[in-house]
Amino acid sequence: MIKSILISLVFFFCSSTVFAGTYYISPTGSNSANGLSEGAAWQTFVYAMVKLVAGDTLILLDGTYTEQLNVTVSGTSGSPVTFAAKNRGLAVIQPATDGSAIRVYSSPTSIKSYIAFDGFTARGKGEYPAIILDSQDNSTEAQMTHHITIRNSSAFGSGYSTEVHTWSIGRTRDSLVEDSWAYGLGRKSLQLYGCLRITVRRVVVRYDYWLGNKPNDPRVGFAAYNSKDGLYENIIVLDMAPDPAGVTSASKAGFAIEGNVTSTVLILGASGNGFYGILSLDNYGNGVYSSGISGGENNNNTIKDFIAWNNTSNELQLQTQSSYNTISYGTMGKSRLSGGIAFYNSSVTNNTISNSFITLNLLFGTNTGAGGANNTLINNSITNNGSGSTVEASYAPTLNYLVQPIMVTGHERGGTMVNRYVDGVLTSTPLWPWPNESLIRSQMCNSADLVTSHRVDANGTGWVPAWCASGKTLTDYVWGYLGNTVPPFNLIATPTSDTTVNLTWSPNTANANITGYKVYVGTSPGTFNFAGYAGGKNVGLATSETISGMTYGTLYYVTVTAVDSIKGVSGYLYETPVRTIPKPPTELTVVR
Repeated sequence: MIKSILISLVFFFCSSTVFAGTYYISPTGSNSANGLSEGAAWQTFVYAMVKLVAGDTLILLDGTYTEQLNVTVSGTSGSPVTFAAKNRGLAVIQPATDGSAIRVYSSPTSIKSYIAFDGFTARGKGEYPAIILDSQDNSTEAQMTHHITIRNSSAFGSGYSTEVHTWSIGRTRDSLVEDSWAYGLGRKSLQLYGCLRITVRRVVVRYDYWLGNKPNDPRVGFAAYNSKDGLYENIIVLDMAPDPAGVTSASKAGFAIEGNVTSTVLILGASGNGFYGILSLDNYGNGVYSSGISGGENNNNTIKDFIAWNNTSNELQLQTQSSYNTISYGTMGKSRLSGGIAFYNSSVTNNTISNSFITLNLLFGTNTGAGGANNTLINNSITNNGSGSTVEASYAPTLNYLVQPIMVTGHERGGTMVNRYVDGVLTSTPLWPWPNESLIRSQMCNSADLVTSHRVDANGTGWVPAWCASGKTLTDYVWGYLGNTVPPFNLIATPTSDTTVNLTWSPNTANANITGYKVYVGTSPGTFNFAGYAGGKNVGLATSETISGMTYGTLYYVTVTAVDSIKGVSGYLYETPVRTIPKPPTELTVVR
């Protein structure tokens, strides 16, 4: 009897255990194969969906998949179903028939969750988003698609005549998009609609072209529409295109915070969202824009460390029904046709804008008279705008780099975008060089895609993306935007003994006249007084240096600048703290 029970228990536990598997798929594979190796890869996603269970990983081998990746299986907490490209960017999903490249959709009776994607190139076909995460209209929170993760992936849009976005996330919660990019055709490049607690982090977005069934509707780079409690960190929207001929788009913007009363989502208004370390650059439209409606207000949002520069309209515009928002540490400058900050309606109330720098805008620095009650602008510097008063010019930062203002201690103003934000917290992890930037440039500046997206000279001024025309990496373009020498990146300090540290860094590729690098060493941030390195030691064109004579136990700060014979010495980028390693213990000889 006991033996029988033991046998039954062994059978129960063995049959209940879920073993995660790794499978392979290829455009040239076969569904008669077992999928367990590259040489025995499956061929179709439909077949793979029948086989995959929670915890499994499907590796997509290089090639173009002409079938939609329509995910019909879910994972569990701690055991997601994962779809990963073997080589980042080389698994291209481009359906042969009209549809999205990647689709995750939930109904109340079939909720999709715990699904991860990594490394895909998604290209839509026809009037569909390239990537869509969604749920049935008016889904409750419990019915929403949830816990979806997408990393290192791109979306190229194909919809230009109907209400289609390049990358559409709707009625989805608790999900993450990271280190990805979106461009091509579509009214908005990346939109969140009716979402809860979505994180979008380190994403590059460019609106290119949309003719539209409602041609005067807003065109936007990144939109948080009727979405709440999201985190949007280190996002770049740049080079948004002009309107198509004969079209006047309402309220174009790099970033849009939008609230409305609609019949397809239960979340109304955009509130509780955090925008941290964002850049809106060279866009046709507003830099950052907020507009709500009665019943769909935009309240209690946070915008911190943001740069809105060289956009055509206002760099920051609060249009309607936007209240109790906290906006701080912004740089708003060089609006080509309008001003820095504008409030447009008496329903804009109780907002605070602080520690910001508003400068070089064509018409005005601030135009807030139409706003409602209790708006506060405090500790801002406003200088050199087309009209209006100069405010606290002595506290204005020095702007050698768009993303790294040199601030006046105790009177800090301006947006900084140097280190990564994670979960609303500024970390010490470097943001630059931008992740995946070589792959991003190869796709977003691809000549065939630029033609498809109408981004060519023949369409007139503003249609060729300035970044693509520059020939530079995204990092070199942003850091060199104001014309100064770009600092070296990838500084690594490695202790090699109790008295020495070895430094390495990447060469400057942004400037044509680099004559060398200078190494700085000190024992406190910003103070470089270590013997031989005070004022910077010129090491020529070497990209490494061994620092000697250091004291074990002392914390040192090291950094490197580049020297251009015409533009001069670059600024510091990252001051890296480092300590030497202890001596190895002395070997003792025991005398007996």
